[in-house]
Amino acid sequence: MKSASAYAILASLSFSLMYAAIKLLNSGYHVFQILFFRSSIPLLILFLYLIKDISLIKTENLKHHIIRSLFGIFSMICIFLSASKISLISLTLIIFTMPLIVGIISPIILREKIRKEVYLCSTLGFLGILIGLGPLDGNINFYHFVALLGSFFYAMVAISVRKLGETDRVMTTFFYFTLFCVVFSSATLPIIWVTPNIPDLSIFIFIGLMGTIGQYSMVRAYKEGDANFIAPFEYLQFIWALILGIIIWNNKPDIYNFIAAFCIITSTFILSRKKIKN
Repeated sequence: MKSASAYAILASLSFSLMYAAIKLLNSGYHVFQILFFRSSIPLLILFLYLIKDISLIKTENLKHHIIRSLFGIFSMICIFLSASKISLISLTLIIFTMPLIVGIISPIILREKIRKEVYLCSTLGFLGILIGLGPLDGNINFYHFVALLGSFFYAMVAISVRKLGETDRVMTTFFYFTLFCVVFSSATLPIIWVTPNIPDLSIFIFIGLMGTIGQYSMVRAYKEGDANFIAPFEYLQFIWALILGIIIWNNKPDIYNFIAAFCIITSTFILSRKKIKN
């Protein structure tokens, strides 16, 4: 379990650094250009896997991979758009709603009865979001809802990946997702491309590397450890967001941040424990 926890910690740090880097980018760059760099670097690395194991691309679920990829693309577009407009702590808190959304949507899609705990925990979690966001940013603006929409699509990704996991390997899903992201974003580059200067190019490359390390580390974490053991480590993103917010933007945390985090983490933890017991 030690290696699983190490990968989980590395994943949470990598994703936090990626969001911070996106926030640091010049606002003159289109979100599709950020998406291109975020996806092209992991795709290049995945080609190294293809050299050793060409069976990685074999699948009988291409349609489902396309649907999963579209959910992922929409999620990243929404989150990347809002990353430069709201605080890093706010963005992290909103992303934390993903497990709560999964708890609500998954039973509907799978035609299962929604348990009473789902309603109660989801209400607690979203109440935490309202408490944490208002005092932090002054008021809730349009980009908070864009980020929440991104969290919704993120939840749809989680549900579709769970379904694909029944038939396809994780790396196969990873490959098709990054491939479709690159194809999708590349189609827009002739229109939206802005040549970055050296500092911004370094940030773009950093975004791609952190996204790659984060995604790979999370896959390894869930491969080597139980889901109920790994899940709590994802909440370290809140700690990283606090630290990065203080160091880079001098965003000092207040009691509302911790109340929000407590509500979201507690509600998600209860849901995960109930799922394990059931």
